[in-house]
Amino acid sequence: MRGAGIKAWLRGKKIDTFVILDDVQFDYDDQDLTPYWVKTDPKRGLTVADVIRAESILCGKEKTDR
Repeated sequence: MRGAGIKAWLRGKKIDTFVILDDVQFDYDDQDLTPYWVKTDPKRGLTVADVIRAESILCGKEKTDR
């Protein structure tokens, strides 16, 4: 699924952190990607709260275990 594809793409790359912006969770739990996932509202799209959470993940203010 989508999470497995993200994991495969990340493999071997020097990426310190990332954010997944999506309105559906797919297999993010199974791939240990949930800490990087910001759930967006399919009707409203990206909100200010989503951007703040994404920024927090990217700046390392939220603990992520990758």
